[in-house]
Amino acid sequence: MTSRAPLIAFGGSVGFTAVMATIGMGLGRQWVQIDSLVWADTWLATFLFLLPCIAVTLTPAAIAVVIALRNAPLASRERRNWQITAAGLAVSVLITLVYHVPTNIRIWTGDFTARDATTQLHRWLLLHAVRTLAGLVAVVASFQAISTRVTGCAAHQAR
Repeated sequence: MTSRAPLIAFGGSVGFTAVMATIGMGLGRQWVQIDSLVWADTWLATFLFLLPCIAVTLTPAAIAVVIALRNAPLASRERRNWQITAAGLAVSVLITLVYHVPTNIRIWTGDFTARDATTQLHRWLLLHAVRTLAGLVAVVASFQAISTRVTGCAAHQAR
């Protein structure tokens, strides 16, 4: 019987990546169509709305990936896929911590021109696309890890 951690890791990764895609493709599209200073002025309220969505998907995903990774057999394909899943989520978090958090704080202070705000928005969205792709890598790898485990169990049972 498999633990629930792989399923939670997969589901959390899917949820997290869906939130990231919604931010980029939904809100991001709107943000580039409005005045950049309006975007900057409304950013704090938007961020506070999005933060819980990220937390309720990323937190269980990250915890479950660690558990699934620890439970996977050493030197197995399943373990390698969980490592890739962990790396995808880690890259997304790293980009967030290194670029997005400091930039968000700068946006909140509002100490820049409309041109600066436009530049920040485009950079923000570009790096957001990178962290969304990292999340997508985590989704695919977690699916492959589960598939490897299921295929391995089915082959073992057929013997």
